[in-house]
Amino acid sequence: MSSPELPAETELTGPVRKGPGGLKSLMFSAVSLLTLAALIECGWRLLVALGLLFPPTSDRSLIQEWEWAYQHLGAEYDTFGETMFRFDPEIGWFPKAKLRGEEVNTNVHGQRGTLDWPVERTPDKQRILIIGDSYTFGFEVKDNESYPAQLNNLLPQAEVINWGVPGYGTDQQLLLYERDGVRFKPDVVVLGFYTRDLFRNDTWFRSFSKPVFEVVDGELALTHTEIISPTEMVRQYTTGERRFETKGLYLLEYARRMFEKLERRRVDETSPEWLVTSKIIERFARRARAEGSKPFLLILPHDEILEKEVSATSDTARLLTEKSVELGMPSLDLTPILRETARKDPRPLYKGHMTAWGNEVTARALLEALKKEGLVEGGS
Repeated sequence: MSSPELPAETELTGPVRKGPGGLKSLMFSAVSLLTLAALIECGWRLLVALGLLFPPTSDRSLIQEWEWAYQHLGAEYDTFGETMFRFDPEIGWFPKAKLRGEEVNTNVHGQRGTLDWPVERTPDKQRILIIGDSYTFGFEVKDNESYPAQLNNLLPQAEVINWGVPGYGTDQQLLLYERDGVRFKPDVVVLGFYTRDLFRNDTWFRSFSKPVFEVVDGELALTHTEIISPTEMVRQYTTGERRFETKGLYLLEYARRMFEKLERRRVDETSPEWLVTSKIIERFARRARAEGSKPFLLILPHDEILEKEVSATSDTARLLTEKSVELGMPSLDLTPILRETARKDPRPLYKGHMTAWGNEVTARALLEALKKEGLVEGGS
């Protein structure tokens, strides 16, 4: 018996109908994503309108201003209240004079300590002025435990003036020196550069409203000079003259903010913060020399150096050291000294800010560096 014949293959004569193609799938996915994005955008805006969230923004200054304003909105805000600061229309804020406390005191000039340094030079006394932020001021330690005070103990034949101001960026430190510090005619001016100050130098709000420099046509220009007092800022937010609002899409602003955060994990020669900071340091060195003083750069690292070999702090310290070499300005990076000290001695160098021990290590290292450069003589 012969095998049954298989049916012949049918000849396809017309167009082939296919299922949903790649293009349709792509369009469906795109529409779904856009719908989801629209729902997120609308929901986000609703939460902002209800006052449950801030709108997103990539502007770090605006974020800090909003956080501050929200805390004080609807209240009569006494300018700086019980804080140690007063409003300064040129620099933002300034230490109140003649503060008295168990651990923190200021003199008649708003400098740390109770001793009123005369503006006029004392004959046969070398004078060292140290400017900086809270690390120089000696936040969380007593007057006599700050590194400028401990340096003065090591150099009793000199006058060491501590004009660190908590919260200041390098821009404000420069402005303070140019306006007030030059009057004291120091032999040596030490810029105590805390590495995180780099990220204060391109913001116009940090703790309070502040000035900010920009690099315009290769030159340093003060572009934010409208310094608003805390009292006025509360009034403007209360009346609606200033608002918590962002122009454009929230999702786009959020994406910009996340991208900026990723970029800020490392610092290099092209970082916006460094470009302006580099010019600030140039101007500091140039002005000090024009006043007949010797500039010195002291690099105060963030405590992450005790945990990480490479970080934004190490990047910043490297750039600062290279800049000081370029300018012919002596400098000291405390990073290797603090690391070595931490390996040998169990006492903590940091507890938020530097401890009294950390300040002592700093003072001794600074003294040796100043002596090595021939900027001071003697000392114990």
